[in-house]
Amino acid sequence: MTQDELADLLGVTTRSVQGYEAGDVVPWKHFQRLEDVFQRPLQWFLHGDSERGDLLEEIAERLRRIEELVSK
Repeated sequence: MTQDELADLLGVTTRSVQGYEAGDVVPWKHFQRLEDVFQRPLQWFLHGDSERGDLLEEIAERLRRIEELVSK
């Protein structure tokens, strides 16, 4: 989805969408519509996909341990 398409769906300017993406502006008035458009809950927009982030951290840590074992 382009910034122009999202702006049209939200009824805002493309510049507003750019501000949302950059983290300069929090789209409080548009969260309900964003939830509908992207099929994601409000918490996802505010905090991201924490389970996925946790999993990626765990994988990275395991890779570091494997590299340490292999380099010995």
